[in-house]
Amino acid sequence: ETLAIIAECGDRVSRCIVGGDSLNTIALYMEKIPVEERLYQLVNEKRLCFIEVELVDSSVKGIDGVSGLQVGDPNMVPDGFTYGVWFRLPSNIGESAVGSLFLLDFSCSTCFLSIWYDLQTSQVCVLSSPSNKNEPQRFPATEITTGVWHHLFLTYQPTKRVMTRNATLTLFIDGIALDADVRVDQINLPPFAKIQIGAPNPKLAVSGIVRGSLPLWDLGPCLMLGTVLSAKEAAAIFVAGPDYAGLFWGDRPQRLSFTASVTAVFSMLAESGEEGSVA
Repeated sequence: ETLAIIAECGDRVSRCIVGGDSLNTIALYMEKIPVEERLYQLVNEKRLCFIEVELVDSSVKGIDGVSGLQVGDPNMVPDGFTYGVWFRLPSNIGESAVGSLFLLDFSCSTCFLSIWYDLQTSQVCVLSSPSNKNEPQRFPATEITTGVWHHLFLTYQPTKRVMTRNATLTLFIDGIALDADVRVDQINLPPFAKIQIGAPNPKLAVSGIVRGSLPLWDLGPCLMLGTVLSAKEAAAIFVAGPDYAGLFWGDRPQRLSFTASVTAVFSMLAESGEEGSVA
């Protein structure tokens, strides 16, 4: 269905549609269904769409029953991480719209880190499970124009101090850093942690901390790295645009990278309509 829509409107950006239904449905009207199965039930009923990555590290074949906060558990982000995503709000979302766009959610059996955009306050919110207040930290308000692609670029930097457990998150919207950073309680993400985009983890969904609708929105290309990138790199990725077909990693320029060169050639063929563009 998504590919058919793209073909009709001629959009060059690879994307999928995520969101749907509401958190109130998950928390209040599905009490007879186990918490862990409620999201999948809504998917089966075609009332919710989201992206799920079952394991941060696919080489791990363990059981998600070990506390993500125990000393000695492997941590997949000891030096922090960077997450970038292109997203677009549909034009039919008005100024008075309410609801949340879940841009990223890490979770395991006992810990989570969730990041979402609150349509009502125009703020990106962050909540980690170790927080005792159960209140999300909020970045300064930033208006997101509907109908056009925007780029969110987030860095997570754990503290190196022994006496504190705070991690620093820095946010860039369309290549520009927001005025203030956010600090949250640091978490230890094990390799069997799960990633979701478009919906919160089940524990947060039924907690009542976040309520309201899960509007449909367009999810474009995503990038996640186990290192903290800089402001210059945030600007460069934004300038490249959501339809950029090359690579952002490697120790060689694109002209010396066989994979990147082939990708660029086919992209140019597709734009010009030359033979071979289908390949």
